[in-house]
Amino acid sequence: MALNLVSIVNKGIEQAFEELDFALLKTRPIADDNGEVQGYRATVVVTADHSNYTRSNGEKVEGANVGEVLQLTVHSSQVPTIKGMIVGIKLVKPQVHAVYATSAQDSTFATINISVSAENLLLPNGKKGNK
Repeated sequence: MALNLVSIVNKGIEQAFEELDFALLKTRPIADDNGEVQGYRATVVVTADHSNYTRSNGEKVEGANVGEVLQLTVHSSQVPTIKGMIVGIKLVKPQVHAVYATSAQDSTFATINISVSAENLLLPNGKKGNK
């Protein structure tokens, strides 16, 4: 499954992500050669999508991204310790770094992928990533 890019293209990433509710599934620190934590990879899932759009045939699409799983780089050395899923997180200053397509040889279809990072994650208790 690939993230539906229509709302991101139409509204911009910050506004589009404001309309998505996320849950944090896991984190993995990213360390430099000296072992210093420079950031972390976060795996998040979209738990609700409050955006909608209309297809060219008039069909209204709601909640297109519910259930999508994203991996993103978070540029903070404060890696949250999680035990289970944390529902209700927000991405702080999300940014798309790349949009690319992949397809199988001789295939008519392609999967469109995006590379996303965030300055930090805002946890439901109002704190940014904490130890």
